[in-house]
Amino acid sequence: MTIRDKVEEESPNGRVLFIEDLRNCLGLRFSSYEAPLPGEASAPVDLTRPFVEVLLVGHDLRGDFPKMRAEGIKFDPHLHYFGCIDTHVIIEDTCNEQFGRSLGRLMGHYGLAEGKIVRPKNLPASKAKFVFFGGHNAGNDAIATLQVAIAQALDSEIESRFCEESESDHDLTGDFLSKPPRGMKKNMILLAYDAEGVEPNRYDKRRRPIGPATTEHGFAWLRLADVAEIPPGKNGVNWHRYIKARHWLNWEYRNFANYKYVVGNPHGFWKDFGETQYYHESEGPTPFHMLFQDLASAVAFDKKSSDATDIATVNGTATVEEVMTMLDSK
Repeated sequence: MTIRDKVEEESPNGRVLFIEDLRNCLGLRFSSYEAPLPGEASAPVDLTRPFVEVLLVGHDLRGDFPKMRAEGIKFDPHLHYFGCIDTHVIIEDTCNEQFGRSLGRLMGHYGLAEGKIVRPKNLPASKAKFVFFGGHNAGNDAIATLQVAIAQALDSEIESRFCEESESDHDLTGDFLSKPPRGMKKNMILLAYDAEGVEPNRYDKRRRPIGPATTEHGFAWLRLADVAEIPPGKNGVNWHRYIKARHWLNWEYRNFANYKYVVGNPHGFWKDFGETQYYHESEGPTPFHMLFQDLASAVAFDKKSSDATDIATVNGTATVEEVMTMLDSK
């Protein structure tokens, strides 16, 4: 069984996107540029589902989906789950190991971060691996995963062996790095997720086993509407300043850090993205669902503002605020 097969089993709708699908969402493929023929009907809109679509981004989601389920984390009713893209699976799809598979190696390959070789206490020297500075913090890893996924989408050397639509030589337009994409899904949010948990064979001071438990949650997101008019630049660096993130640390494990098999970094969340927030297990998924609600509301407000502007133009209304009031009254 491949990693893709396993992630498909774990994904809520069984959908794991190919890199070509991500390019479609970003408006990077030639097929994204094709306008409907005159008189051609648009695809029907399902008014029963949330307007805002979320594309979950992860690095080896095999372990993250079970953590989300265990914590009760769900996107409905605020966001419509479109599917997931896995940066680890993308490398498997290409059958090209020159990029490396670890998140640190991918960050290094695309020049997105510096790092060092790290060997956890209980692993032999042969198992030491490259870790980017700030790695193994759920918030930072989510940010890094999102940046890598964008870089992969912009990498003309990446193509999927098993995707019928894969034609990377003809996939990306010649000026795709220097011009804004066309056909981008503006109602979509790329939402990266990472979680950290208690490593095996850990004991407290009384020699009682610890865990299993999730100690950190990290989310990083990019609203595609924010970058729809911005050229991505090499590896998508022009979009990085629009990425936002949050990092949650389990209060019950605030003094805990892995070191045997992974060198943990629970208090190293990058300050440019804010401060680490604490949550109590008794809260359940409430803090995360509040984030989803905020994200959905922000995108929905942008759509409402756009609709209001259109109506104001047609009706000659003096201000957008007046039309917003009209929409609220409907």
